Amino acid sequence: MGFDGFFRQHYSRYVAYLIKLGFTRQEAEDATNEAMTEVYRRWSQVTNPIAYVYRTVLNQAVAERRRSDRGLDAASRAVSGDPRHLFDGVAYKDDHILLLDLLRRLPPNQRKVLALDLADLDVTTIAEILDVDPSTVRSHRRHALKALRKLACEQNPSLKDGEMP
Repeated sequence: MGFDGFFRQHYSRYVAYLIKLGFTRQEAEDATNEAMTEVYRRWSQVTNPIAYVYRTVLNQAVAERRRSDRGLDAASRAVSGDPRHLFDGVAYKDDHILLLDLLRRLPPNQRKVLALDLADLDVTTIAEILDVDPSTVRSHRRHALKALRKLACEQNPSLKDGEMP
């Protein structure tokens, strides 16, 4: 697949990944555009463009956040307002908003693993993107899912312990 096909197939996934990590839609789109420009320049040298761009979009978003010096971290800013703005003009469902809210409550490493897992990436690719061992990815995923079950039960007491909606 050439770069054009790669861009069309994966662009929205990278934007969604950053939104799940707590970045605004604008921040996510800006970082994804920068990362795609970078991968285009290096297209012939990149052996795993999917992993390369996931890592690059996160680095871009974090660097831009630091440069902007807004004084609020991703979680507090994302939770402070109505999360529906993340879907600007796109039909959204309450379960998406609930998922984003629950993801924001996880520790950063668990949130990163789940955001990549939700993008249907395998454990090996997630480990490569995050530069960790696959067993670390599995551990973060297991702990994140346990925490999500607990949070879901706290938000909806009618759920039985450990039962997810």
